[in-house]
Amino acid sequence: MEKQRIHGSCVEYDGQSVLIIGDSGSGKSSVSLALIALGATLVSDDAVDLTRKDDKIMTSPPDSILGQIEARSFGILEMPYSASATLKFVVDMNKSEVRRLPEDKTIALLGLKLPLVFGGNNLHLANAVFCVLKLG
Repeated sequence: MEKQRIHGSCVEYDGQSVLIIGDSGSGKSSVSLALIALGATLVSDDAVDLTRKDDKIMTSPPDSILGQIEARSFGILEMPYSASATLKFVVDMNKSEVRRLPEDKTIALLGLKLPLVFGGNNLHLANAVFCVLKLG
């Protein structure tokens, strides 16, 4: 079983998770909080453990930060969390999408290719991500 810890934030809905990556201050936690407000559940904030199981990647929180997420102006918030979820796609907050209807992109993690979305400078990102998690 391959494992990797990655800097990012992760939430899930109905067992399907999204991993949000990007530089410090790029909005990872803010997007995660918006998704939680829409009905998603926290998996982890700041660091996410990835584990490959056959042809899928599972996301989980490191023990040291279970149920914690940073909220600027508030500090660390404690909340319910999911111990494991299947990674559905990745959002990169460092890059912005320039096309209205972008071409499909992928990212390689643990030897698997997953769908990738550029999320920087997108005011409606959380709404779109939640719809994808909820509706496919």
